[in-house]
Amino acid sequence: MTTEMVELDALMARRNGSVNPAKFLDEEFELHSIPAFDAGRPDFVNGSQIGSSKQVVQPNDVMISKIVPHIRRASVVGASSGRRQIASGEWIVFRSERVFPNYLRQVLVSDDFNAKFMNTVAGVGGSLLRARPAEVAKIKIPLPPIPEQRRIAAILDKADALRAKRREAIAKLDQLLQSVFLEMFGDPVTNTKGWPLISFADVGQWKSGATPSKSEPTYWDGSFPWVSPKDMKVSLITDAQDHVSDLAFQSTNLKRIEPDHLLIVVRGMILAHSFPTAVNAA
Repeated sequence: MTTEMVELDALMARRNGSVNPAKFLDEEFELHSIPAFDAGRPDFVNGSQIGSSKQVVQPNDVMISKIVPHIRRASVVGASSGRRQIASGEWIVFRSERVFPNYLRQVLVSDDFNAKFMNTVAGVGGSLLRARPAEVAKIKIPLPPIPEQRRIAAILDKADALRAKRREAIAKLDQLLQSVFLEMFGDPVTNTKGWPLISFADVGQWKSGATPSKSEPTYWDGSFPWVSPKDMKVSLITDAQDHVSDLAFQSTNLKRIEPDHLLIVVRGMILAHSFPTAVNAA
């Protein structure tokens, strides 16, 4: 069976319309934003709390975030909650009877697509990068018949579910390890076991971070992860939202941090990381 290759332009939503929620102060909207995606669910917000016009979406629309494109954010709009469904302008919206929504979502987060997606970006780097919809529209994806799309999506969705269960198991193991640690060593804050105290300076070397100038685009046009507090929400860092170039190390006081080091920010989080990285001054 030969699979048709289709440009995404053929699947993009046309004339999906927009609405200014501020004109409907007491109406509650179902808002699909980037923060809502990261939280795992849309927000239900009154129009009075939404400060700009939004695009109108509908159930089974597929969306991909055009900001910070190396972070793979793709979503299917769920069944109607009885509220008007709207999305922020950071989303590129797809709507077509030719595609099964979950199949398209899986394509949009795949390694092959992401490599092509990254070639459509514009901006000075890091969190300012944006995928250009006109270029995204030119990307071709495989589009088998709908029954085959459903079969592929079902397999990949099961794989996603298994990965989610594995993450849940790891989280529970982390909780168990914390309990065992407290049982063996006591609370490290109050030192309930009365362990001898030692200064951090006596157990290792310290490096501070730095922030290359945002006015120099070439500093932010690279692949080396630059870790800042917004990345430090996990126990093991494997990537960062922003990336810097070799020139940033050559021209500024930015320092490389090698794997297996601890990172500490003023928000009190301590993290290990498993790859070379750089950090900001926080």
